[in-house]
Amino acid sequence: MIDFGGNSMTNAEKIIARNNVFQKLVVLKTNINKRFKYNEFIIEGVRNINEAIRNE
Repeated sequence: MIDFGGNSMTNAEKIIARNNVFQKLVVLKTNINKRFKYNEFIIEGVRNINEAIRNE
């Protein structure tokens, strides 16, 4: 994930159960108000991730 400040977050986590990390990712994906509140967003797809890294 990359936050709005441009700081890259390189923590990769394998999610194997519907725990609090999973729930936060679902909220970030579906709720624009929570994305604004947490100052985070999700990038999906290889092409989009590569573009985000290139434009960082």
